[in-house]
Amino acid sequence: MLARVAKCGITRFVKPRRSSDARDLFRGVCDEPLGGGLTKATHAAGLTIGMFLAVMLPGCASAESDSHAGDEAEIVGGRKVASTEAYAKMTVAIVDEDPEVGQFCTGIVVDRDLVVSAAHCFDDDSRIPYVRVGASRIRVQSIAVHGRYSVSRRTRYDATIESVTSAEEIVPPRTPLNDIALVWLESPLPTTMVPVTFASADAALEGERVVSAGFGCTSTACTRTSDDLRKVTMHIVKTDSPSNLLVLKSGGRRGTCFGDSGGPDFIDTPDGVEVLAMVSTGPESCELGISVDTLMAPYVAWVGKTAKAMREGRTSSTFTQYDY
Repeated sequence: MLARVAKCGITRFVKPRRSSDARDLFRGVCDEPLGGGLTKATHAAGLTIGMFLAVMLPGCASAESDSHAGDEAEIVGGRKVASTEAYAKMTVAIVDEDPEVGQFCTGIVVDRDLVVSAAHCFDDDSRIPYVRVGASRIRVQSIAVHGRYSVSRRTRYDATIESVTSAEEIVPPRTPLNDIALVWLESPLPTTMVPVTFASADAALEGERVVSAGFGCTSTACTRTSDDLRKVTMHIVKTDSPSNLLVLKSGGRRGTCFGDSGGPDFIDTPDGVEVLAMVSTGPESCELGISVDTLMAPYVAWVGKTAKAMREGRTSSTFTQYDY
């Protein structure tokens, strides 16, 4: 199914870049923390953006989330996520300004005004993105795309897995695709939303169960995306450290699809639910239940440093910033 950007209606499955313009500097990072602030130490191996922001910007409050994983689910063939589940408190829809275009990707909450998603979600410069939580829409102020993300390289890799029919056939690229972007919002998310904790890469064990969540299409035909967050159970086939990728499979007839790009892959830990990876790409058919996703642990430091640079109005070779 390739890059999992929704392609229903007039939402286009293309990847051009956008131009940028300057914005005002951001407000202080420690003002009005979301959901009690960034979590700092919920799990010995867990990684949070708060660990980096708290060091670089002292004085931020800390709090542990009381979230835990929801019920197992079988998205394509998936099940609706209840608003009380941890997944719903950490996952947002990314939508276009034009309601006729609607939702085209999914995002992961990392702070009260920061969301992580897939870089390819923002390749189409005709879109004006917002983040949607329930009935509320929050305008995106800026997006920072990883400095080593390449549209052409990503497209070439997608072509190599387009017709794959088995997860075991997936051959990761030799180096990372860096398909990650940090989304900075103009105003805070509702206080019902809480930042995720990112799992250590050591948690990616073959055969381990994960729960993928997203607002994407419910079939490859993609007659519509979902206004509801849905979840699907997947299992780890393999991890690949050189590419920072994770290959998942469901067993068929259910899995992630267009519009789920940028969504979280959750795992259960003794201390609650954590995000191991982020939905990225896969074969053309969503019903095959195969997903090739971005491991998040290698990018936690990048997210923290990029957030700090954006808020201070600094540029860096490690990211390309697009302002709205």
